[in-house]
Amino acid sequence: METEGALHPPTPDQAADQLARVADTRRRMQADPSRRALALYAAWSSVAFAAFLLVFLLAWPPSDGFFSPGLALMPLLLFTALAQGAVAGRGARFRPGRTEWLIMAAAITIVFPSMALGLLIDLPLYARIGLPLLVLVVQGAPALAVLRRTASATAAEPRAPLSAGARVTTTAIALLAAATIIASPWPVVSGIAALVAFVLLLVASWAEGLPWGLAPTGAQWGAWQWGAFAVVAVLQSVTLLLTVHTVWFGVAASLPMGVAAAIVMTVAAWRPGAAGRSVR
Repeated sequence: METEGALHPPTPDQAADQLARVADTRRRMQADPSRRALALYAAWSSVAFAAFLLVFLLAWPPSDGFFSPGLALMPLLLFTALAQGAVAGRGARFRPGRTEWLIMAAAITIVFPSMALGLLIDLPLYARIGLPLLVLVVQGAPALAVLRRTASATAAEPRAPLSAGARVTTTAIALLAAATIIASPWPVVSGIAALVAFVLLLVASWAEGLPWGLAPTGAQWGAWQWGAFAVVAVLQSVTLLLTVHTVWFGVAASLPMGVAAAIVMTVAAWRPGAAGRSVR
């Protein structure tokens, strides 16, 4: 006698339909632009935070010069605002899930205590290098795992030039970076340049709805712009390390480095941006 309400095994057709639905769900999850965009943001954020921590720990305490916070913070703050715009520009909302928030919290928990230790005691070289590597692993490894499970866009889309507003903002970033580098040999001038740069960056960060804001600019940046930004960030970091640990670093060195940063970023402003963008 068959028990009322007993479960029956699915028919072959029903089983095949359920397997097809599971496969379709998996394909849609792998092709989800939001998941991939957030994973890319997390992966590159791990590089940015690790690089910032590495430069800070190597630069502090100053042995021969002075520490310029503008050179240390400007690349990280710019990256954060521009990268969030890039996430939104790829059709994803910047809404990390619980796991992503926990990973970011763990990375930040490493960064700030490490900075405090660097300020209080003279860390050995292996700690100055190992702590940034730990940030890279904690935040970057889960993001890389997501990237391996998600599919990238395979369709070749045309790369449009930057809009007028994004081009102006990119050029302004070039000039601000050049100013902080060139002014680095003089403490007072360097402090004024950093203050002006932070005020302008703050205004541009708030201007999300305007074409020259940092988020709309980051949404249009492509390989040329991000590559140039990485070069400028390296130049700023090298400038900081030379400023705090050498006595010979002066305007004869800072001027060509600042001009090089301005040229690289300005050229990138006139190169094609991200794929699938339209000029507005």
